Amino acid sequence: MNAVTSALNALPPTVGLATIVAGSLVAALVVERVVVRLLRRLGRSTENGFDDIVVDELRLPLVVTAALGGVFLLTGDGGVLDALAVDAATRDALLSRPTLTVLVLVWAWALNAIVNRAVDSVKDAGPRFDFAPVFSNVWTLVVIVAAGVAVLSVWRIDVTPLLAGAGIVGITIGFAAKDTVANFFGGSRSTSTTPTRSATSSCSTPGRRGPS
Repeated sequence: MNAVTSALNALPPTVGLATIVAGSLVAALVVERVVVRLLRRLGRSTENGFDDIVVDELRLPLVVTAALGGVFLLTGDGGVLDALAVDAATRDALLSRPTLTVLVLVWAWALNAIVNRAVDSVKDAGPRFDFAPVFSNVWTLVVIVAAGVAVLSVWRIDVTPLLAGAGIVGITIGFAAKDTVANFFGGSRSTSTTPTRSATSSCSTPGRRGPS
């Protein structure tokens, strides 16, 4: 990284800026045309459909990350923008923080989509996956909260009060949902044991009576 920065600093500022922008676009194109295609080919070579889901959803964040990678070369101390007399506060407010915000949101969206699509692919596969939709909803909530905390941290907003409030709300919701979850598992157990009881009843000896 230091060698790249030194090479860019040796160029005239405008040329260095154009080089970083062009390099970022080329990197994004390479990821889209080469890396993603290679991953898709490897995914098709397996019988696991989850591989295809992962590659499909990671395509966008990988491309966006490659495209925005040049921003960190621009905003670093002693970088091209220093030579263009752009102060650190302006670089941080207009480039670094917005870029990190976009990356957090794009990756959060992808991680949430991977799990939700995986749940959709197995939720009808049998009784043992009945809890999959509930897991999907919980996962979405976790991703939203984590992404929100990360974005607020990027913008240097104190999240301690929010985390404390979220903990209290989570405990409250947990107690409120305790009976619902218990009923859900109880219903699942009843459903799974009913055929066994029916089968046992049907196998009993017909016409058998107790002593008169």
